[in-house]
Amino acid sequence: PIQAIDVEGAEELKITDKKIESMNYELIDLSLFTKFDSDLKAEIDAYNNLPYLNEIIGYSDIYHNRSEVGCFITEASLQTMHVDVSFQNTGGVRANLNQGDITKREIYEILPFNNTTVTYEMSVAQIKTFLKGSQSGFYYSGIQINQLGNLISIKNLSGEELTEDTIL
Repeated sequence: PIQAIDVEGAEELKITDKKIESMNYELIDLSLFTKFDSDLKAEIDAYNNLPYLNEIIGYSDIYHNRSEVGCFITEASLQTMHVDVSFQNTGGVRANLNQGDITKREIYEILPFNNTTVTYEMSVAQIKTFLKGSQSGFYYSGIQINQLGNLISIKNLSGEELTEDTIL
């Protein structure tokens, strides 16, 4: 087993075979801390008050939860990059999209990281290996993925199963 213990030894995380066996933690209420670095706060406030962040760039007729936003991101990537398949890790989508005006600030809140987009040519077999190995969730567009136990099938949008050697 791999074990990580904090410096003071009070908190512990125990992982065996890539599974969390136990964890002990204490949630810290940050609102109880009143001291802060005033220079850093001024810099953060100045950034948050930049006028361009409040620029309206679109409108949403309805509220969208994170899952819907993640699906929208992959579909938008698929269409703008002219690729066959698009993936977005679920951890990268950090906010919902509210009904009403959409500002640049909201887009930065949804995707706050300065990640880049990478394109690959992969076979269906390689995509399956990637999905199994990642043990993580993804939003995707351009294909249908079905999983039954450890078996993954990948179909095109017409519902036809793609062979292992199909390149996407």
